[in-house]
Order: sequence, then structure tokens, then C-alpha cells
Amino acid sequence: LPLTAAGGTQDLQALDRVLIELSAPRGSAALGDVALDLRQGEFGRLERRVQGARADWSAGGFRGEVAAASAQGEYRRLQFYGTEGLQGPYQLLDRDGEAGIAVVAGSETVTLDGVRLARGEGADYAIDYERARITFTNRRPIASTSRITVDYQYALQRYRRNLVAAAGRWENARLRLHTEVMSESDDRGRPLDLALGAEDLAVLAAAGDSAGRALAGGVTAGGGDYDSVRTAAGALVYAYAGPDSGDFDVAFARVGAGRGDYADSTLAAGGTVFRWVGEGLGAYRVGRALPLAESHVLWAAGASTVGGPLRLEVEGAVSRLDPNTFSGREDAPHGGGAGRATLGLEGRLPGGLGAGGLAVAARAVDRHFTPFTRLERPFEQEDWALAATGDLDHARRVEV
Repeated sequence: LPLTAAGGTQDLQALDRVLIELSAPRGSAALGDVALDLRQGEFGRLERRVQGARADWSAGGFRGEVAAASAQGEYRRLQFYGTEGLQGPYQLLDRDGEAGIAVVAGSETVTLDGVRLARGEGADYAIDYERARITFTNRRPIASTSRITVDYQYALQRYRRNLVAAAGRWENARLRLHTEVMSESDDRGRPLDLALGAEDLAVLAAAGDSAGRALAGGVTAGGGDYDSVRTAAGALVYAYAGPDSGDFDVAFARVGAGRGDYADSTLAAGGTVFRWVGEGLGAYRVGRALPLAESHVLWAAGASTVGGPLRLEVEGAVSRLDPNTFSGREDAPHGGGAGRATLGLEGRLPGGLGAGGLAVAARAVDRHFTPFTRLERPFEQEDWALAATGDLDHARRVEV
């Protein structure tokens, strides 16, 4: 199995964890590498592996839980079909679909055709955390119809991230109430691997929600790999001159296909060479990409009651996701809401036909609502004859 400093096998990973736990008759507390697992309701679920503190307590019919931690990575779910006869490696990606990430050791949950798998050479799969690649053992043959889902956290590359969560539940014989509140945000005062100057902060403030506009100057005169040239239309562009053979050191940032003027063409001297292809025809622009600082907040509450054969369950939630806390400009609404209700009737059927029941469930999710965990189970799109990339999380539905 591939090993990392954090450990690649079950045994090494267990040794690498630091956890202090205290227990009491009515509660418990933990400090160190803790796992958060909030599963009440549908909209306020949270599953994370973090470094911090967690406490829970109970009194009468009430049970509460709070946690404050430093998140070890960003959460992502990747679902895809396998390749016929290929056990791996399969590459895990960041939220922009790019490789080059490192997975937080022990954060992954892997399912194959709906079955949760175990990590280990003698088990179901092996994972290279540093290269974010997963390979399945011969115990789990992979075919083109294999439905693979990987939930994981990948190492932070922008800012240190803080997470705070609280949940409460109260119940008696007929009524159950629950609520959850959670906040995860980048600490914009603690960037990783870079220092932000006054000009950088001004660029971020003007960028709004767009990472493509968060570009600082990327050209430094005085020697480098590029020279400036004029196109036939008179535009000033940069052309590769060779290692240390040009007058400018030029940085390029990926802004997405059809949004840039340059394309990556080849490798030279251990680096990527970029060439000008025309305005709006490339995926790169000249400049240094500045990381946006993100903030995500959610509050959910629900209730359920039973009265004779009737059962009623309701839940509502609101969320706010700000892609760039440096800027007060909103290119799109940051907040959204979601709600659901279920009414059920259960009892014995007349004529000695046994027991039966009927339930009606409705759910509406605003397209700007952003849960912390995906609402749908993996590949549920197949049940609705939709493509695997279809968005069911934000669909309105009524089921009987």
C-alpha cells in the first residue's frame, strides 16, 4: 500500500491519531482528531474529520452537541462509472475538476454499487493520499457499469479554515424537535503559502464572486522565459523565448475554457510553456491567481409527531454561502432555503387483510441553497432516468 507521513494503512493511520476523551454519566468530551457526525433531519447533516474539541450532554429528553475545530480540508464528493477491467488508479479531483491535490488521510468514504468498502491491502481498495489516487483490489472487480462514489477531504491550499457546529434534540412520547447550526469559513487573515499585499486586497475586494477576476499582476521585468511581441492586430502579448532567455518573468492563471487568451502547449525545463491563441480562445490569462476566502453558514430545524395512525414530519433550513468574504459585491444571491414535509397514515386494514400504510412526501430546495453534505444518495439520478450529472439536490418533488 502507498504510505504517507499520515499513514496509508489502517494500522499506521490509527497510530497517527491523537485523541483525548472524557466521559461522564450525562455527557462526554473529546479533544484532538475528532469525527463530527450530525445526522438529524435531512438538510443539516454534517460529516467531517477535524482537529479541535467536541462535547455532548443530555438531560431529561434533551440531548445537545457542540464542536469547534480547525478543518483539515475541503469536502468533496466524486461519483463516476468505472472503466472495464481497470482496477485503478482513479484520480480524485478538487472542486474545480483539477488534479494536483492531497487527500486528508482517513477522511475518505468509498462505496461501490452502494456497498461501503474497507481500506487495506487485504480489503477492498488502496489509496495514495499524496497523489489522490485510488486503486481497487481484486476482491472488487471493476467494470464499465460499476458505480463508484468517493467522499473525501482534500488538503487546504488557500486559507486556514475554522468550523463551528451545534445541534440539539428534544423528544417525548409524542413529539420530537431538533435543530442544527453550523459555520465553516476561511480565515482570510491566515493565508497559506502566500502573503497578501495592499494591491492584492484591492483586487480581491473588486473581484466579487468571480475567481477569474481575482488576478494580480503577473509580469516582472528584468529577465525570465518570455519576450513581449506584437500580434498582427497590434496587441501586446508574451511569447516563450526559452529558459532565462527572455526579458520578462510571466505568471499564468487558469480561468476556464473560453475565458482566457493563452493555452498550455508543452513542457520545457521542468515547467509548462504557454502560448497566445487569441482573445477568448484559451483557458489561461496573464496574472497571479489570488485565492478567495469563503464563508458557509446553515441553520436547520425540524419536528415530528405521532397521533394515533397519523404521522407528521416537517423540516426547514436556510443557508448562506459567500464565495469571497473580501468583497461586498454579490454577482448572484448568496442565500437560499429548503423545506420538506411528510404525512403518513398507518393502521390495520379491514377484513383481516393485515396492516397497511400510505405516505405523501413533498420537498422543495431553492437553487441557491447549499447544504454541507449532498442531499441525495449516490447515483439516485438513475431512479429518475436522469444522467449521472443531473442535479436532484435542488429539485422540487412530491412522492407517494
